[in-house]
Amino acid sequence: MEPCVTASFGYLRPMAITVDRVLEDALCLTEEGRILLAERLLESVPPDKSIFEAQVAVAVSRADEMESGAVEGIPGAEVGEESFQRIPCGDVVE
Repeated sequence: MEPCVTASFGYLRPMAITVDRVLEDALCLTEEGRILLAERLLESVPPDKSIFEAQVAVAVSRADEMESGAVEGIPGAEVGEESFQRIPCGDVVE
């Protein structure tokens, strides 16, 4: 990634950008703009291999539990209905 520079009196010089300044500016964006910015920032960070490996380990463990009968699955429709019922009526956005 290229370092940030700014033009000043015809010369290029490194910009002193702070996280606080970027956040301040980002909060002025629309909701859609903030979402897009967040997505692009996440894409700019290399994935953490240890997190991926931990997620895979949990998925394999849960699949093993299901296959062995140690746990019983819940149908997706039932999970969705229960989740929906837990949302206070005033908070539902349509």
